[in-house]
Amino acid sequence: MVGLIEVGNFDATSKEWIKSGKLGELIKKIREVIHSISKGYENLICNTIDMDIGIIGVILQPVNENKMKKFEDLSNDFFEVISKEIKRNYNVRVTVA
Repeated sequence: MVGLIEVGNFDATSKEWIKSGKLGELIKKIREVIHSISKGYENLICNTIDMDIGIIGVILQPVNENKMKKFEDLSNDFFEVISKEIKRNYNVRVTVA
């Protein structure tokens, strides 16, 4: 399963983050949050990829051959936890698709 996490809404604030380099720092911190949370999901393998500006690709794979429904439920829960954690700690808009 692949999820895309878009950080920010690319308004004037986001443009300023890009110019100052703060967006890169924020993306790095968010990537660390993703990997930290993934440690709590023993049945998932998580990899991240930098995509376009402000977008992190998250690739999830089951550790073993879980039933598809269980994998989907775990993945959905994982992305929901990530979204809430990022919004709470970094006060930015997060879109998971």
